[in-house]
Amino acid sequence: MISFLHFLKAALKNPLRVSTVFETGPTVGKILVSVVPEHPQGLVIELGVGTGAITEAILDKLGSDTTNYIGFELDESMVKFVRKRFPGARFEAAGAETFAEYLGGRKVSAVVSTLPWTLMPPELVSKILGSVKENLTTTDGGFATYVTAHVLKTPAGKRVQNAFAETFPNVQNEFIANNLPPARVFTARMH
Repeated sequence: MISFLHFLKAALKNPLRVSTVFETGPTVGKILVSVVPEHPQGLVIELGVGTGAITEAILDKLGSDTTNYIGFELDESMVKFVRKRFPGARFEAAGAETFAEYLGGRKVSAVVSTLPWTLMPPELVSKILGSVKENLTTTDGGFATYVTAHVLKTPAGKRVQNAFAETFPNVQNEFIANNLPPARVFTARMH
């Protein structure tokens, strides 16, 4: 309930930054986290942390070593919330397009994103996706994100799906009906 209230508050405060007021469901979460290697050689980046539904799954997979994790979230109240919820993890109140500035020269093993892609300008989508591809390791790099069903057939939804396919030629997708709202999950691996 607390997570829902944080999402609702963020959506009311800035509706063009939040695509849904619901936390990502467990089925979508499981697929998103599937791109995180058991023993990542590089960092694991989460773009659009929200209240931490996916963060929890990522950190569970990483175990006690949270030094390979960095989460990014624009909404400062949500960053404060997740810092309290996951005190050992690193969170930055910064835009997804800036994540490479925080890598300290390290490569990235996985990028998991719940960004509201269809609400972003095309140039920003391209910039973020280009940075993701450029920073993923070729040995174990993986990218995962989703788009909610109600926008899949819209011009913005089609544009974003094309951007995923153009950036990651091997992108896979799966429709998940039991998420609230239903969503199509996209995953790509660099190897």
